[in-house]
Amino acid sequence: MGKRIVNFKGRIKGDSVYFILNSFVCYIPFWFIRKFFYKLFGLKILNDSRIAIKTIVISPKKISIGKRTIINEGCFLDGRGGLIIGNDVSISVASKIITASHKSSSSTFEYKSSKTIIENNVWLGIGAIILDNSYLREGAIVSAGSVFKGDSEKLGIYSGNLAKKVAIRRLKKKYEIEYHPFFR
Repeated sequence: MGKRIVNFKGRIKGDSVYFILNSFVCYIPFWFIRKFFYKLFGLKILNDSRIAIKTIVISPKKISIGKRTIINEGCFLDGRGGLIIGNDVSISVASKIITASHKSSSSTFEYKSSKTIIENNVWLGIGAIILDNSYLREGAIVSAGSVFKGDSEKLGIYSGNLAKKVAIRRLKKKYEIEYHPFFR
């Protein structure tokens, strides 16, 4: 009986964090206020990074975001399996990063989660979807509307559903993103 109560308390706490962040905080138009709440609930985010309004965040304690990273409006960040996002990453509007799912062959709809890592200077196009257990290496691009799962090459450009490598990015040097809108 005691184990069920502890599990129930944990679920209430997790659901409360989800509700507060995704029903109220994500709609606050001022970044410095949203940032305060994200950090309060355990999200690790470094200098000059931003999460724009209307972005859904699940399990913030398991999400780490580097410097100068921009997560645009209406994105979905799932930290249940662990999510590490590097420096100078651009995540375009309505992109989704998913770190948990269910085993398709399970007769009990068994839950599974696994870490997703996005290295520095990665760019996700509008509406890109990154599935669990993915590793996007430095400078990779996932084009708009593409679904990516797996391990990318450094500077690889991926497109399609499931995304396949279509080109190599000709990036001569690393860049730093400078983007500081007051609202958003």
